[in-house]
Amino acid sequence: MRKIILILLIGVIVIAYANIADNLGGNKLRTKPQLTSSGGMWIGHPKMSNTKINTLKQNAKATITRENAVSEFLSVMPAAKMLENQRIINPAPLFQTEDTIYYDGANAGGVGYGTQPGTWYGAVRFTTVIPCSVKAAIFYHWDYPSPIDPSYIYICDAGTTTQPGSKLDSVPYTPNPNNWIRVNFPNAVYRSAGQDFWVVVKIIQTAGGFPLGCDAGPSVSPARSFYSGDMTTWYSWPSLGINRNANLRAIVKYMPSAANDMSVISILNVPEITTPYQRYPITAVVKNLGTNSQQPGVPVKLRITGPTGTFDYEYNDVEYTTQTLEQYASENVIFVPDWIVPESTGIYTIKCWTELAEDEVPSNDTATFEIEVTNWLTYANWENPRYFVPYGPEKAMLFIPSEFGVLHPVVIESLKTQFYLSSTRPWNDSIFRFKIYATDGTLLYVSDTLRADSSWHIETYAVEPPLTIPSGSFYVAVCPRSDSHPSILADNQPVGRSFYGSPGEKSWVPYTIGEFFISTFVSWQPRNNDVGPYAMVEPLSMVAPNVAMTPKVVIKNYGFNNQPSIPVVMEIYDQSKALVYTGTGSIALNSGDTGTVALTPQWTPGAHGTVYDITVYTALPTDENPANDTGYTFTSAFTITRNMYSNLTSTPPTIDGDIQETEWSDANQYDVSDVLGQASGYPYRA
Repeated sequence: MRKIILILLIGVIVIAYANIADNLGGNKLRTKPQLTSSGGMWIGHPKMSNTKINTLKQNAKATITRENAVSEFLSVMPAAKMLENQRIINPAPLFQTEDTIYYDGANAGGVGYGTQPGTWYGAVRFTTVIPCSVKAAIFYHWDYPSPIDPSYIYICDAGTTTQPGSKLDSVPYTPNPNNWIRVNFPNAVYRSAGQDFWVVVKIIQTAGGFPLGCDAGPSVSPARSFYSGDMTTWYSWPSLGINRNANLRAIVKYMPSAANDMSVISILNVPEITTPYQRYPITAVVKNLGTNSQQPGVPVKLRITGPTGTFDYEYNDVEYTTQTLEQYASENVIFVPDWIVPESTGIYTIKCWTELAEDEVPSNDTATFEIEVTNWLTYANWENPRYFVPYGPEKAMLFIPSEFGVLHPVVIESLKTQFYLSSTRPWNDSIFRFKIYATDGTLLYVSDTLRADSSWHIETYAVEPPLTIPSGSFYVAVCPRSDSHPSILADNQPVGRSFYGSPGEKSWVPYTIGEFFISTFVSWQPRNNDVGPYAMVEPLSMVAPNVAMTPKVVIKNYGFNNQPSIPVVMEIYDQSKALVYTGTGSIALNSGDTGTVALTPQWTPGAHGTVYDITVYTALPTDENPANDTGYTFTSAFTITRNMYSNLTSTPPTIDGDIQETEWSDANQYDVSDVLGQASGYPYRA
């Protein structure tokens, strides 16, 4: 057993070394969040005249050197995306003969309501698009055994969007030690297509606690979860100041009403808010809700119109199902080409629908929603003001253009903020100015002296002349005349982009509660010809010594034009900075595509412990954005050359689930940390 465990420990140590190497060079290379296999970090190529990191990393300062690259990159790591990648049209999950409908997350992680003794009600409004009968409900019971009988679960009629209707069925339940409680409905209440129903939990609370939990997800709008103390006045389900979904689910049996019934149940890859020029491979999820199987070739159509109030834009596309869809089966239908968001801002309407000739239920064929195109950038949810922030004196938001899909050079045209209180109180100093800073604290712009003249005031200011940001990130700050006022608003959903205090990377203090209500209106130009390295395939952070390998790199076409031939060059330098390898290749990529190119000739790394610097760049003559043409990483020749063992102990340990130190006192110990000999000059090749 000792030998097995030690081998596992050695494996963990070797993996840990690999992870350390990746953290120094591997994970930081990732040019997009979804990449998982890359080593090193992209920075500017020393031979290029405009040495900046690639498109996703162009938020760093322009003056990046190899010595400060790690700290610079860590300071601008992308925050959580503000825009969702999909918009669910029909909130019900995939339809099966029997299925569970729910809106909460996969686990209970939030705080419930009903913290005082008494009777409490929690409710969730459900929707289904085909006829069904409600068979049961399950909910997350937070504090067993505080509720006592009689407690009930009700099914209620549709009512309104915020108020359950009349009771259709009720079932008593007895609390049990399981957190998730299932209650079956004997009458299996029938619901017709598109008809809402409510599931309501009645809990008699004998002591303080949280009888009904909610998920730990983001704020939901519109609310579907509610609570009440008397089943008359209902409130949306809040936790930590935001609306969340209660852990209350309905189990239904679906009953198809037609033999032929095809429906678009959701749209993927389109956010609710976006900026111009973005590219989206719109995907429709098509489902066969009828009893008959449907053969391939059913038309699925897409139409995008807008913006609201105009009729000068319409985008149409047609795709077809490509597989046989049995009853309840679904297929993702991808529309080609990608939709490129127009320059005009406003509200666009997106519709997807099926055109099955024999469809008997046309009412569920179409999915429709709206998408807002805007040039206003912000990290805050302006519809969710939760805090007013009086301290400061300066409150700033860090803008990373690439996180909004915005390309450099960025032109800042207007600024906007919202205050809580200003001159409505005599002690409130309402005077302030806008300021724009570079990431190193350099002051780039100062507005006129302004006055916040009312409560909940939104102040918009035109930047004259507009300020151009050629590269990198920038801060927009609201600077009150006094240390505390006027009080800027903030939400309670932190993504790490709001700061207060003094300008400069070492002086700003993160505001960790939420994001300030600061926004900037920008403009930029799309690029027709723009390519660059996207990820390293081979070599990664470690390679086998003295073994020939084929270098490979992923290239992306960021521009709108297809590129029939993109030249790619890789250069590898040894520890003495001598060029030891030059590889070349070429790849054709359509607009928006990525592809892997293998470079020739092969490269043979040197002896164990040798470290190499790697530079990859594209050389497209018409490239309009040299800032993302180049990537830099490193690798090292490394191998395992020694086995280590620990003999079995003479006194077997007690198998009792408790590992005592004395049970391992005779185990051999090995230090395998200095695998490259950086401390002594002699590598420990474990």
